[in-house]
Amino acid sequence: NTGSDSGSSTITSSINIAFTPESGSASLTPISADGASAKYSIKATVGVENSGGYTVYLGSNKSELTGKNTGATINGVTSSAAYEELPLNTWGYNAIEGETPGTTFSKVPTNNRGDIIASNSSTNIKEDNKTFTLSFAAHIGNDKPADTYENEITLSVVSSPLEITNDFGITTMQEMTSAVCSNAKDLDEDGEISAQ
Repeated sequence: NTGSDSGSSTITSSINIAFTPESGSASLTPISADGASAKYSIKATVGVENSGGYTVYLGSNKSELTGKNTGATINGVTSSAAYEELPLNTWGYNAIEGETPGTTFSKVPTNNRGDIIASNSSTNIKEDNKTFTLSFAAHIGNDKPADTYENEITLSVVSSPLEITNDFGITTMQEMTSAVCSNAKDLDEDGEISAQ
């Protein structure tokens, strides 16, 4: 999709997000007051083309896990904690670029779009791909009723369109002359402008 004005036009960005596996869960059975812990990771791949800069967010509309059948809740951690140190009856997330799971878990953000987990501020991105490992962990005691506790997490990408400037200084093809062509700049292999 393109639009234009007298000096520039834009190309709409395209964004692709894929998860491996597409969804996931972890099981645990707490048998004592000390509870039991579990963690689970999902790989997220984000591809962006024709961007004038983009930001990747992760968030949710609620910070707790809610039991599907009982409605019981498990709160998000109040402060970041290592997996082994998660307080009883809490859960958290970790999002890190790369394929190695993180080890510290935080409360899932519920503000606006969520936490920024990556960004690229370049104004001329032809193609960029990033891989993230999204990890989730919980420490649950035997005082919580048996249930399937869940939350819906959103990974979103906001990208600006790629702006293409009009280096010819004209607005219609009828204005094209040999003088305009001879003063034009060449594009190199990477799409960068170089002087003649």
